[in-house]
Amino acid sequence: MRVALLLLVSGVAWADKPCPKLESIGKLYDGYAADLAAAPGIESSAELDLPQIDGKPETISAADVVVVGAMGYQIYAGGEREHTDEAWTKHAERLVLAPEKKATYAQIRKALLIAQRLGYAQIAIGYRAFGVLHNRPVVETPDATRKQLNLAAWGLALHKQLVEHCPSLVEIFERDPMAASTVAAAAPLVRGCSCEIDTRYLEQWPLLIGEQLVTTVPLVAKAPAPQPSQRWADLVKGKPVPLALPELAAPPPPPPPPHR
Repeated sequence: MRVALLLLVSGVAWADKPCPKLESIGKLYDGYAADLAAAPGIESSAELDLPQIDGKPETISAADVVVVGAMGYQIYAGGEREHTDEAWTKHAERLVLAPEKKATYAQIRKALLIAQRLGYAQIAIGYRAFGVLHNRPVVETPDATRKQLNLAAWGLALHKQLVEHCPSLVEIFERDPMAASTVAAAAPLVRGCSCEIDTRYLEQWPLLIGEQLVTTVPLVAKAPAPQPSQRWADLVKGKPVPLALPELAAPPPPPPPPHR
């Protein structure tokens, strides 16, 4: 009886013992939730590759957001998301043009010309902003490494970890595991997981599916145009690139009057 009581007491003491690693992850989730609340960004950071500059995250939900990629434009406007290779539909008076690293200046210039024709009142260039995830050390699991990512297998592995070691998070995860809001909702609960959980998966969760926090820089009146083939990543190098609207070609002269 005495031995059983001792084991029971020691078990309670172990269960109440805080896990330093989970406390650290809890702070990460708290900071991430605060970032999203302050400045909701662009969804699906795993699919986007914006260059980063030193800038404060901004709320861009009221603007049309056009991500310029190597394969066309991703449009976030009017509560919808679409892909196009040509002109998009204008929903707001402000445009945030967010080129990805692989986009060339020729592709950015084409987007600026479209924006000019659509008549936006304000146009700014969007970059990835610093947030709580900035400079977070890369953590690898079998399905998510620096070289490759199997998102489906990774999601199944995380779900298994939650079922076994963190039941309070299972329902939240199953709602929509790929939504940034899901990770934010998990923030108050991660500290209550068992110390047996593989914390690598908890660390990777916001890194893989978190929203892309954005800071913006307005266009300038005049700026030298980069070479058409230059990639955006090579132009940015950690600092904003001054861009202006492209100069439109002068209209052709009127035809000469007919001879009489």
